[in-house]
Amino acid sequence: MEKDIKGGLRRTRDNYAATMDLSKMIKLCMGEKTMLKNQMERIEMMVGEQGLMPQNQRLAKALAENQRREAELDRLIEENLSKK
Repeated sequence: MEKDIKGGLRRTRDNYAATMDLSKMIKLCMGEKTMLKNQMERIEMMVGEQGLMPQNQRLAKALAENQRREAELDRLIEENLSKK
């Protein structure tokens, strides 16, 4: 949008003011992005320090355990069938 204003493709009453408003909005958005990123990093660090696991990691661990148990059960069944 800023390029459109500067290039004359978009008409406004005051091109300079419109460009300045856009710049302010972009800076605010970038600031929000940085702030949210910093908050997420702090939360992850606190979780690591407290020994807590995020829900995704707990689910992944449970799924891996289920797969391990199923593989062990399959192996035991095959061993029992091969003995007979």
